[in-house]
Amino acid sequence: MPSTPRKPASDEPEVTQENDVPLDGTDPDGEAMMKEVRNDRLEVQPGEEEKDDGRGQQQQQQQ
Repeated sequence: MPSTPRKPASDEPEVTQENDVPLDGTDPDGEAMMKEVRNDRLEVQPGEEEKDDGRGQQQQQQQ
């Protein structure tokens, strides 16, 4: 059974990895896309939780 030579591992990440992950930990493009997501089962839709003044959480805790 002939063994195929392995390609040597590179210490540097692929170019796509460098561009996809922000170095400062923020992802404004991803956050913007998540605000566009709609799910009928969610009580508070993504992006609308920032507008909520906390009354929704207080009402849930009282129940």
